[in-house]
Amino acid sequence: MAQLSQNELEQIQSYLAQQGVTFNATSTDASKRETIYAAVNQLTRNPAQVFGYALDDFNFSRVAYHLGYNIATVPAGDYARLLEACNSIPSEFYYDKIVQQVERCEEAERLIAWFKEQGITKIGGKPLEEFIDGARKGDTGIN
Repeated sequence: MAQLSQNELEQIQSYLAQQGVTFNATSTDASKRETIYAAVNQLTRNPAQVFGYALDDFNFSRVAYHLGYNIATVPAGDYARLLEACNSIPSEFYYDKIVQQVERCEEAERLIAWFKEQGITKIGGKPLEEFIDGARKGDTGIN
């Protein structure tokens, strides 16, 4: 790998700090440089493994479904960004949160189907469609 200038090293160190990489106050310039070169090397060799977490095919399909990402109707760039995001999840915490949100969408879909089967047209005084729109925005409408 080519040598980086001091300015480039500082920019990369700043970027890594924003991404959560910390350097001890006692870190020498040499150890910082080693860390930066290791990070750059990892980024350039295998970007998908930098974060280490990716949705499996089943959960990716559920995410795409709930976002309305039918591959035939979504621009390729948008689909590629979704695919990239689902293959570069920063931690287990984020992975778990994504799966929880998908489960929430699945449960909401089941409940809405049940309400419609039962002929329920209002929830909490609101028309069912208004409740569904609010739920999509994260507002359950139940106080």
